Amino acid sequence: MKATPVRGQGVTIEFTLTKAAQVQAEVLTLTGRRVTVLESGTTRMAGTHRIMWRGVSNEDVAVSKSVYLIRMTATDDEGRQVQAVTTVRLK
Repeated sequence: MKATPVRGQGVTIEFTLTKAAQVQAEVLTLTGRRVTVLESGTTRMAGTHRIMWRGVSNEDVAVSKSVYLIRMTATDDEGRQVQAVTTVRLK
């Protein structure tokens, strides 16, 4: 998983799945408080995917310039789960 800030637009999150899976993607503060859920249980096929975070909370309010955690969880049809976490700095 790779999170790349895009000036004036937010953050592009790119990830690759080796097989179809349900994906949950969320943004957290460094202390673990959930800022927003970007995807919740969306089924995606194998391949490379992109999600855009506009730098806003669940309430659609712009978040402060800081470092955030992006956590993704993928669960396949057999119930196996993989999790990835990366950081991104909003400027």
